[in-house]
Amino acid sequence: MAGHKDWMGNICSADDEIRNGTIEGVLELVSLAAEYGLYYVNFHAGSMIDYQVVGSKIIPSDKVVSLGAAEERLVDAAVRLAKEGAKKGVLVTIENPPIKEWTTFDYFDPLARAVAQDVKLFPAEGIYKLLRGKVPFCIDIGHLFTEFDAEDDREKLMMERIKKYLPYISLWHFSTVVPPFNGTDSHDGFTDEDYKKGAEPSISFIKSLLELIDRENTETPIILEPKPDQMISNYQRIMEIYND
Repeated sequence: MAGHKDWMGNICSADDEIRNGTIEGVLELVSLAAEYGLYYVNFHAGSMIDYQVVGSKIIPSDKVVSLGAAEERLVDAAVRLAKEGAKKGVLVTIENPPIKEWTTFDYFDPLARAVAQDVKLFPAEGIYKLLRGKVPFCIDIGHLFTEFDAEDDREKLMMERIKKYLPYISLWHFSTVVPPFNGTDSHDGFTDEDYKKGAEPSISFIKSLLELIDRENTETPIILEPKPDQMISNYQRIMEIYND
């Protein structure tokens, strides 16, 4: 079982209160995980611009940290959290975020993703360059998909990245993205209904990825992350894809 720090925290923040609060929040989760026998605690890499939910609106701050300072804060916090987790027998993983953020925090509002907000989230490749071999990775494939443009061969590039990251991956998050493909995630699944809406990546990609994990990353758990009301149907569908 795993704990997950809420995604509104920011270990890269220029605001020390936000940054320190985020770090303390992860440390609290680590203590709870150790107490109750959870093995994983996961947190997002953060962004160069803080943002918060006001009502249901996601509002970016006017406070911005430079890239160099954000990278320094990211490495400092992530390494510290991983070490604290190791002391308590808890594996702390860092997750790649989507490349852009929604305008409204509502899983079920189709307009929540209509306009993407660029809050300078850290991409997977940036996390890899800064933290490989230092902090275990949680790779979210839906988030990874958002990093590539429409003219790219997304699935080919995703698989190349995943194979490069594979030695450092200790947790997987599985979901798909439906249009608009504008850098935001959508947390959709793998059912026929999802693919009728244009979900990506494809079933053939998911099958190839499951085969790769089975060969080379066998002990690493996969957590499904479709919309909260679609967990059972997507678990059943993933098992069908895996056993096909």
